[in-house]
Amino acid sequence: MNFSLGGLLKNFKSAFNAKKSVLGLDIGSSFVKLVQLRKEQERAILETYGEIALGPYGKMKIGQNVKLSPDDTAQAIKDLMKESNSKTDRARVSIPLKSSFVKIITLPFGQEKNISAEVIAMEARRHIPVPVSEVALDWWVIPESEDDLKNGGEKETEVLLVAIHNDVIGEYKDIIAKAGLTAL
Repeated sequence: MNFSLGGLLKNFKSAFNAKKSVLGLDIGSSFVKLVQLRKEQERAILETYGEIALGPYGKMKIGQNVKLSPDDTAQAIKDLMKESNSKTDRARVSIPLKSSFVKIITLPFGQEKNISAEVIAMEARRHIPVPVSEVALDWWVIPESEDDLKNGGEKETEVLLVAIHNDVIGEYKDIIAKAGLTAL
């Protein structure tokens, strides 16, 4: 599964409109945090927010790290949505950095060359410690700085490369579906 960060940003802007609210979920190891936003005249309006400790769902103390089943995590999200009076089922979910591989790579050609998914996949093989077929790749071309443009540029392109294991994405999709949400 290949996609571009620019495409995700465009999709986020289209998902974030004046008619509908969107949830932002941060599922951590000890808490789940939620914000509900809507767009109004080019401004983000905070409708509600909340946080819930995951420790009690794993029979541990509040604030302790816990590894919950997808069912228990989904139940915590449902409880948080009820507690925060959330009214939407559309959500964006963060993936923890510990579950991601993030690196800036340099491609040996200028930004004017069209960077394709195939080029990124080929280069990713050199940097990612697992087979590319086992991860979802995303990337974003880092814009040239003003100094690079003044000096004629280096004819190299820096790209922010992100890889997330397919199993992690599957687990998050499962949690979101069990919580009755639609991941955007």
